[in-house]
Amino acid sequence: FFLTAVGKPTINRDSGEIVECIDMTNPQSLGVYSYAQDILWFCWALQPLQVLFSNHFMLLYVPLPLFAIYKVYATFISPLLSARSNMAGMQQEQMMQQQQQQGAKDPRARLAQRREQTRGSTGRK
Repeated sequence: FFLTAVGKPTINRDSGEIVECIDMTNPQSLGVYSYAQDILWFCWALQPLQVLFSNHFMLLYVPLPLFAIYKVYATFISPLLSARSNMAGMQQEQMMQQQQQQGAKDPRARLAQRREQTRGSTGRK
């Protein structure tokens, strides 16, 4: 069902023209369909080998779920984790900027600023 739904072109009801269709020659536009197609080819190749020669060819199926776990981690979980760490780093930077804006400067700079204020107030009298 999934492969049929993904591979089916979108057709305009009024004119009957194809509005959108997946380019089967470009693997980048296929997305998940490409992986599903690769799994089908792999299974079709292993079935006859298993039937004709040995059941040990079953062991060649082990990398399939491992690859699926890797792809799920690399595609979904890893970006979420890196986004969290980036957000934490951004929050720390924002806090440091706010502290600098509120006057949490170098003590020498604060001392020089106080001296200028006292000179300005004594000069006005």
